[in-house]
Amino acid sequence: MRSACQRGFTAVELIVVIVVMGIVAALAAPSLVQWNSIDELGFRADLRAMLRHAQRLAVTQNRDVCVLLSPAAGAAQALYGAGNVCDATAPVADPTDGQPYTIQAPKGLALVAQQVYFTKGTGALWPTPAGNPSRQGLTIGSLPAPALWVHSETGFVDCNTGSALVC
Repeated sequence: MRSACQRGFTAVELIVVIVVMGIVAALAAPSLVQWNSIDELGFRADLRAMLRHAQRLAVTQNRDVCVLLSPAAGAAQALYGAGNVCDATAPVADPTDGQPYTIQAPKGLALVAQQVYFTKGTGALWPTPAGNPSRQGLTIGSLPAPALWVHSETGFVDCNTGSALVC
């Protein structure tokens, strides 16, 4: 019971206000956050890891390995190569679960058909990229083009931004 001079809110009133604010925030948050760019950055990080893994396999297993970006499938796939051609019947195993190493692009992300081919033993690129013989660029959606660079002689993968924080 309250006396006439007491003022404030009851615990029930405060909880109701917090619940209503939570519901409003949950409904408004998706329109405030740009999920597409977050998904693109996640895909770029996954693709970067796939490229680095493929390059390491080319060196350690002494086998040609390629990464194929396919707009039709909306995915990137790591494959073993044969005679400087990606072999769709020889997928690289995903290091986490042993299944074919494939990364699905987020919904709405447009991929450009591209192939990165790492030569056995050295992990260098084949063929030498046209236009810029020192590195090959990969374009991914609306990210700065090219979003990733693969260096020709070493197969090293880095970001266009030069910042590890957004790579």
